[in-house]
Amino acid sequence: MKSLSTKREMTLTPSPHIVGVTLCLLILIVILFPSNIAAQDKISQVLVAFLFNFIKLTQWNPEPASYTIGVFNKDARGIKALATKQAKDKAITVNEISDVSGLKDCHIVFVPKDQFGKIAEIKDALTGKGSLIVGDLVEEGKSNEFLKGGGTVCFLIKNKKIRFGINLKVATSAKLKINAKLVKVANNVIK
Repeated sequence: MKSLSTKREMTLTPSPHIVGVTLCLLILIVILFPSNIAAQDKISQVLVAFLFNFIKLTQWNPEPASYTIGVFNKDARGIKALATKQAKDKAITVNEISDVSGLKDCHIVFVPKDQFGKIAEIKDALTGKGSLIVGDLVEEGKSNEFLKGGGTVCFLIKNKKIRFGINLKVATSAKLKINAKLVKVANNVIK
């Protein structure tokens, strides 16, 4: 009896269809990923422009010699662009703050959305300091919660546009006067 033994060698070669689909997906990722980064950069630039205008359209009592922005527990890269500008002929400084005790010298405090739960603690640390407490970009409901919790201004998205709400009660208690032009264009105003 003869024994037949055959060895089969298999080589894995992907079908042209799989290669084509994979290449298309890679190209799509390369094309779309930078646009997402560009969109995030654009949003960051818009928020920074708003912050700059908030400084210009808010009166402090007393008016500071320069403006210090404290970015609470967040990388301040985008906001640091303001450190090269002047508002009302006064220098702007941007600091990254990791603890509420570091907020005491800030005229503007930017609170990222993952820190909204600390708004009461932040507000308490700033009582009597005359600080504008600004909340990060969130959906409208979260913006209202931030404002009711003690924030002065909060960014929100409505109808795919960046808007903001203002809590005039908090602003008044902090001895801040927000320009009527800013109040007029706000999406939501708490009086």
